[in-house]
Amino acid sequence: METHKELFNKIEEVEKYFSTGSIKYGQKALKALNNEIKLLKKIPNKLKHKHNFVLAQSRYFNDISSFAVEPKRDKLIKEIKELSGSEIDPKKKSQIIHAIQTQWQKLDHSSRPATKKQWKAFKEEIDKAWEPCAEFFNELDRIKEKNALQRKELIKKINIYVNSELINKSSSDIYKFSKFIFSEWQKYSPVRDEDFHDLKKEFNEARSPIIKALSQYEEKHALTKKELIQKVTQLNSDDNKVNLKNFMMLKQSFMKIPSAGKNEKKLWNQFNKAGDKFFEIEKNKKIEKITVINKMID
Repeated sequence: METHKELFNKIEEVEKYFSTGSIKYGQKALKALNNEIKLLKKIPNKLKHKHNFVLAQSRYFNDISSFAVEPKRDKLIKEIKELSGSEIDPKKKSQIIHAIQTQWQKLDHSSRPATKKQWKAFKEEIDKAWEPCAEFFNELDRIKEKNALQRKELIKKINIYVNSELINKSSSDIYKFSKFIFSEWQKYSPVRDEDFHDLKKEFNEARSPIIKALSQYEEKHALTKKELIQKVTQLNSDDNKVNLKNFMMLKQSFMKIPSAGKNEKKLWNQFNKAGDKFFEIEKNKKIEKITVINKMID
C-alpha cells in the first residue's frame, strides 16, 4: 500500500498536470489515485483536504469540457437525423455515417463521455440512418457470393479446356478463349474480401498453361517475323520497283502471321524501317524528274 507521503506526491503530480493544461493526463492520474485512496482505512485530514481540492479541480474541468462539447454532440445528432431522411446513395451514406461516428468517438476521448440521454438519441438516429445501408450491403453481399460461385465455374471451364482442348488449338483460338475468360472474370466482380485472394490464386494457376502456350506461340511468331525482316534487308535488285514489289509481298506475309505478343510493335517498326529505303529511292526519282521538267519549262 502507498505511504501517505507517496500519495501527497501523486496529488502534486495531478495538480502539475492541471496547471500546465494537460487535463487528460491529470484526469487519468487522478482516477488511479482515487482507487488507491479508497483502500485506506483512515485518511489524514491534510491528505483529505488536498485530495478534495484536486477533485474539485477535476469536476471544474469536466464541467468546462461538457459545456464546450455538448453543443458539438447536439450538432452531430442533428446531422445524423437529417441524413436518415435524405435520398443519398447507400454506399455514400454509410461513409458519412462512419465519419460522424468517428467524430463522436473523438469527443468521448477528448472530454467527459456523453450523457445517457445524448448517447440514446445519437444511437437511435444512427440505427435509423443505417437501415437502407444495411439493406444495400446485405444485397451486395449476396451479389458477391453469386459472383464467387460464377468465378469458380470459370476456373472449372479453364481446367477442362487445358486438359482436353489446349493441345489441339491454334494460337488464335487460345488467344480468343483467354480473352473471353478474362472478360467473363471481370464481369463477376466484386467478391467478398475473404474469397478474393483464394479465387485469384486459383484463376492464375488454372490459366498458367494457357499463358505458357501463348508465350511459346508468340516466340515462334516473333522468330518467323525476324526471318522476314532479314529477307527485306537482303533485297538488292538493280530494279527498285522489283524490290518494292517483293517488299509488299513480304509485308502481306508478315501481316498474316499471328501476334508476337509484347514484341509485335517493335518487330513491325523494324520491318517497315528495313523497307523505307525502297520508298526513299522512288521519292528521290520523282524529285529528279520534277527538277528535269522544271528545267525544261524554264
